[in-house]
Order: sequence, then structure tokens, then C-alpha cells
Amino acid sequence: MLFDHIPSTHSITTKVLAYADDIITFNHNIDDTSLVLSHSRDFGDLSGCHLNHSKTTCYVHPSIPLSSFHSISEEIQIASLLANPIYLGVPLLHYDWDNKLSSLLKKLKKILFMDLPLTMRSIGINTYIYSTIYFIDQHHPIPDALLKEYSEKFLAMLNIYSPIP
Repeated sequence: MLFDHIPSTHSITTKVLAYADDIITFNHNIDDTSLVLSHSRDFGDLSGCHLNHSKTTCYVHPSIPLSSFHSISEEIQIASLLANPIYLGVPLLHYDWDNKLSSLLKKLKKILFMDLPLTMRSIGINTYIYSTIYFIDQHHPIPDALLKEYSEKFLAMLNIYSPIP
């Protein structure tokens, strides 16, 4: 994953978050956004890799009228940042850890009751539950107290439902 400042000869300030073919740029205004789109078009012309316009959205700060982005609205979708954009399955602005951890505890209970060998259930716990927490934590750090509370519930559930005496 890349999160970096991209220098430019056009004097624009752009922050970029990229993973594989998913890219997010953070720009200050319509001029910077137009230049980023121009660079994207140039890249597409050279490489044959063009933006997917149905999946491309320009998120605008709520204080800026969406109408000021009319000149690029034919090229990409325009939306308010209040929509809490999602990148790689994770909302960018805020995350509901309580809801996610509650959901993961329910999934843990299902994994524990699956008719699978203990090793397979352990792999399910490690690869799904812990990797989910780790991945989201990269974007939205989980509060320590919440993680500790989850860990206690997790261990209690293991003690109650584990097939090992």
C-alpha cells in the first residue's frame, strides 16, 4: 500500500493512497482535480489502462458546492465526503468498531460449532477473524480498551464453546 505525496511540475499538491489498481487522490480544489484527471488520461493513452468512470468518484468537502465541479462531472461521479467513502471495503472517515466486533463474535461462535477438525476451525479463526481486525486496524486503529474487551469476550467464548476440556 502506498500513501505518499506526489511531486508535480504543475505545482499541484496531491496525496495518493493506492493498492493494486485502486487509487485515491486527495486534492485541494477543482483545478488540482482536473490536473489529476488530465494526468490519468495521459497515462491511459500511453498504457491503455483507462479509468473506469462508473467506479470513479470525486469526493468533495461539504463546504464546497458540488456544482463547482460541473466541468468534470461528465468524466467522473461527484459526491460529498459526508458519504464516508469506502476504500478496499473500509470506510475512510469513520468506522463502527463496536458493530464489527459484535459481528465477528457471532462468526466466531459459528466457526466453533462447525463440523470441522479443530485445526481447520483454528485456521478459520486466524485467517478470517484476526485478519479482518488487522486489515481494518491498518485504516482505523482500534482503541486499546475495545480490543482488550473483545479479547476477553473472545477467550471466554473459546472457554465455553471449545471442544477441548
